[in-house]
Amino acid sequence: MTGHEQTKLEQRFASRTDSAIDAVQQYIISQELGPGDPLPTEAELCKLLGMSRSSVGKDSLSTLDEVVTLRKYLDLGVGQELIHVNQTQNAVTGHLRQLVAKMVKKSAAGKAYIREDIAFHRGLIACLDNKLLDETMSAMWMIHMAVVPSLPADLDGLVATARAHGAMLEAIEKGDVQAYNRAVEDHYQPLRSRMSIAEKK
Repeated sequence: MTGHEQTKLEQRFASRTDSAIDAVQQYIISQELGPGDPLPTEAELCKLLGMSRSSVGKDSLSTLDEVVTLRKYLDLGVGQELIHVNQTQNAVTGHLRQLVAKMVKKSAAGKAYIREDIAFHRGLIACLDNKLLDETMSAMWMIHMAVVPSLPADLDGLVATARAHGAMLEAIEKGDVQAYNRAVEDHYQPLRSRMSIAEKK
């Protein structure tokens, strides 16, 4: 593949991801959803985004790949601000710790915890009082919800990701941005592994 062809392919993937995020953002606005409000069901999301619930196609994986990359960059980008807000306003609440405990408990039982996962990340963003960022993250989470259930299962990854949430909180409380960044990387690694397996099938 030439450099020009690679650029065109990347632009096509980015355009599709932007379209998916725009569609979900419009849904959030039209439904007047705010932090903590219930999100649509998996079936509703798949219908909204034109994705299949039973299989993961290349287009869906490409869209998810873009979304996961954006989510990770955003999570890494707000680490220092979260630490600052926590130091001045004690933003890391007991509610987030409870969510981590639920995720760890569910993962130990081999159960998924996507609702708690979403609530955790939206709770962190809510600390920053940034409506645009919250809407963008919520939109990406909805795309995540529509695709991830069809990926290969990874019970060990569930446990590792649940624990990574706890490590993120601990790093914020300690004011350690490097530890926070490591925890974010650990958080996304199991998902990346599942996506890699799906791509090879």
